[in-house]
Amino acid sequence: MSSPRFTALLDDLKQQFDKVIIDTPASLITSDAFIVAKATDVILLTVAANKTKRNDVEQTLHKFNAYELNVDGVVINKVL
Repeated sequence: MSSPRFTALLDDLKQQFDKVIIDTPASLITSDAFIVAKATDVILLTVAANKTKRNDVEQTLHKFNAYELNVDGVVINKVL
């Protein structure tokens, strides 16, 4: 995902579609989310309602900040 081929693929997809959504593994478990985030225009953090701990969200936001990546919004899933 950190290869030029991945970036080229994203560029091609951006030309064909209005929005490209990439779902990554949890950012505290792997570094994949941060690698992908560097190649994207917008970052949305997904949080599971009544499951994700506040400390985990704070750690994730801190890591994104350390990579100089801004989270543009939060999606809360598993609400019901």
